[in-house]
Amino acid sequence: RDVHGIKGEAAVLGLRTIESQVHEFESLLAPLRGRKELSGEDFIPLAVAMNDLHEATAKVWRVIDRVQNFARGKVKGSSAERQELRELLDQIEHLTLRVASDLGKKAKINISAPTGVSLPASLLDFLRSTLPQLVRNAVAHGIEPVEQRQSRGKPHEGAIHCRIEIEDDGALHVSVEDDGAGISPQVLRRSIVDKGMVTATQAAAMTDKQVIAMIFEPGFSALDEAGIHAGRGDGLSVVKEAVLRWGGKLRISSQPNLFTRFILRLEKESWQCA
Repeated sequence: RDVHGIKGEAAVLGLRTIESQVHEFESLLAPLRGRKELSGEDFIPLAVAMNDLHEATAKVWRVIDRVQNFARGKVKGSSAERQELRELLDQIEHLTLRVASDLGKKAKINISAPTGVSLPASLLDFLRSTLPQLVRNAVAHGIEPVEQRQSRGKPHEGAIHCRIEIEDDGALHVSVEDDGAGISPQVLRRSIVDKGMVTATQAAAMTDKQVIAMIFEPGFSALDEAGIHAGRGDGLSVVKEAVLRWGGKLRISSQPNLFTRFILRLEKESWQCA
């Protein structure tokens, strides 16, 4: 999950070389999952891939150092935090378009966020670790291909709505909603049985809410094949882990063929202590 989180952040920053190398590293890790015995030879490809990744990140850090040296002292305090938020939201917009393009889909995102307000570094870190995963998920799993959307009477371009707000009590409220395929508990119930996550008897006894909650389990993916944007089954587990780590709450609501909405909430006490 840590590796998948790194890939998500690299994608947001537009670091496609690092994103691609992390994806390759994930591909090498995947066959080792669940194996009880590993030999030293199993780690040789990982060591080579890690070295390549280290060299790529070192180059990026050299560029970052040069930029920081240039910008140091020019932007301070809350102005810097407001700028970071704007940059993050711009990156999320670009990520949405890029993932949709890579997957042969059409999608746009509308982001509503506080203007003229500086979010503390702790909340910016939380948004960086969760928003990329939620947006990737919305495009890859929610938004349908153009032909399918048109056959359902929908606009050819999928819509994603992201809302970030600080409520009156100081809590952070984040919602990401898409107008895509939605989640079918019946289809999902069959999928978790086919993937061996639960038995048919266990699945039959689960409520729809319990079945839908399985999408946050590590390793679960609705896709049969993994791609650079989806299929590893780690994206939403990264979101869940981040929310739990921050003592927040995570809710999901969905209707088949209509929408899927994720809601994240962090109480003021949670992010102030971070």
